[in-house]
Amino acid sequence: MGHDQRLYGCINMTDGKLSCDVVIIGAGPSGSMAAKTCAKHGLDTVLIEREKDFREGTKPVLLHRRIFDYIKIDDRFLDAKIRGIRIISPDRTEIEMHEPKNFELFFSLNRGRFNDELVKLAVSAGTQLMSGEEVVELIKEDGRVRGVKTKKDEIRSNLVIDARGIESKYRSFKEVDSCIEYLVEDVDLDREYIHYSIGDKFEFFYIVPKGDKFAITLFSSNPTEEQMNLFIKENLPEAEVIEKYSSQIPFGSNGTIKDGMMLVGDSAGCASPFSRFGVLCAIDSGILAGETIVEAYEENDFSSDLLSRYEKRWYKLHGARNDIEYDVRKFLEKNLSREDVNSLFHILKDEDGFFTDASFKKLVGSRRSKLRRTLFEKFKRYDCSIWDLFVR
Repeated sequence: MGHDQRLYGCINMTDGKLSCDVVIIGAGPSGSMAAKTCAKHGLDTVLIEREKDFREGTKPVLLHRRIFDYIKIDDRFLDAKIRGIRIISPDRTEIEMHEPKNFELFFSLNRGRFNDELVKLAVSAGTQLMSGEEVVELIKEDGRVRGVKTKKDEIRSNLVIDARGIESKYRSFKEVDSCIEYLVEDVDLDREYIHYSIGDKFEFFYIVPKGDKFAITLFSSNPTEEQMNLFIKENLPEAEVIEKYSSQIPFGSNGTIKDGMMLVGDSAGCASPFSRFGVLCAIDSGILAGETIVEAYEENDFSSDLLSRYEKRWYKLHGARNDIEYDVRKFLEKNLSREDVNSLFHILKDEDGFFTDASFKKLVGSRRSKLRRTLFEKFKRYDCSIWDLFVR
């Protein structure tokens, strides 16, 4: 559906000015779920989105089965049901892990269609949607955010959620990965698996089924089409490129609250540093932010101290693990050679992909550097296998 209406059903007029309980900027997964959470608890909620039609574009999104905790997805929307992963090292050592037959782990579907369904949930809960409008400025008074200004209106509120992602002026994350993605056909691969290939410089190639096609994504700090084209030539020579995309993935949160404002989703660097997946993490951040705002209104307390509950809950659910994965990833990128990456795969393959005590002893190495030992011991608390790294 095209959401182009400009209605003000839950916006109040006070002294000639528009006002509501909470303004949410950006109708992606985190913003929509934050809006739904606030609205279903009776808050006057306004969701502002720059675009008019959320179904535009065909870029695929990969979702963990936990998505069904939040939304019912019709099978007609699914491009693929995925039950396993195959990860390949530079020397072609392969580790495979999978669920039993007919027990899917991931689902591939159209991102625009998925966003549209989440917006519908928010609107059904009572959210007022303002699409085709862009926030150009935050209203600030006495050192805190008090609302937003669009190109047409000024809306005042006690709290604002910024869900604009990497485009946000107030974004807070440690680092950004760029990615190049091709949609290809004529690829002969198992459609029940995601295929990962790790390059010489720790760059990642992901191959994900999408209907009768595949999406190939290259993640690195500086990806190029030359790298992607070479990978396809060497590994999928029959593939025909249908579409090309590029985007950026922020990760490593540097804080999620400011005075009167909360950051969710990509604005807060929610994605996993290893898998680069971020949709479910974004949804969780939106829900947690919304629940905290409900508490703020129940207690009539909009201070940063109360809003910090969101930050603490987010950190417990995803942030602590993300921080460890970030540190380990940076250590590996800085210190691992091609031979080290291959050796790592040989060790894990011997343990069926699990980070056992024996494999950790080998990973730490005979020199047992304090930094390496500390990092991997922390890492082990959250990730028991290759599976855990890539399935959330």
